[in-house]
Amino acid sequence: MLPREKVWEERGGTIFTGLADGRVVGFKGNDIWEITRFGKSLPECGSFQLEPICGRPKGMKIDKNGDLLVLDSYTGLYKVNVQTGEKELLVSSAKGFGNVPFKFLNGLDIDSEGLIYFTDSSTKWDRRNYRYEVMELRNTGRFLRYSPDTGELRLLLDNMYLPNGVAISADGSFVVISEMNICLLRR
Repeated sequence: MLPREKVWEERGGTIFTGLADGRVVGFKGNDIWEITRFGKSLPECGSFQLEPICGRPKGMKIDKNGDLLVLDSYTGLYKVNVQTGEKELLVSSAKGFGNVPFKFLNGLDIDSEGLIYFTDSSTKWDRRNYRYEVMELRNTGRFLRYSPDTGELRLLLDNMYLPNGVAISADGSFVVISEMNICLLRR
């Protein structure tokens, strides 16, 4: 079964997905290949404990130029060349927004103008410890927008309960964000 962090690239029929060990892979038919890796390559990668060291690619989407945009839950938003595997950090988790680092980058989508919408599920707990966010029922999550053209990062919503998935409507007139902690879809 595929992780939910998968992207179907329609032009070539390739599916891209992030793995628990920090890799992003592509596959088509019976062929599978590594595109890139976030973090270190260790035999123990794939466990919750080593996610901050090995990386954990989550939200992904192909942009209009054919590059793969990837949220690594721990380090930031990246643009990945799917041919070479080269990564460019667009937004750093350490820098975050408003002097608050990103702790758990999660869902992502891109609108028709190339603006990138994404969630930071918690400002307190990272991905490997998200269950504490669930138990505390805290509303520390944020929904943001990044412009690759200008580099502007804008906070659209905060005080969210573990925001997760992001989906822009087909006509671009609205965005739906799931708040996992309270089982809510917000439009």
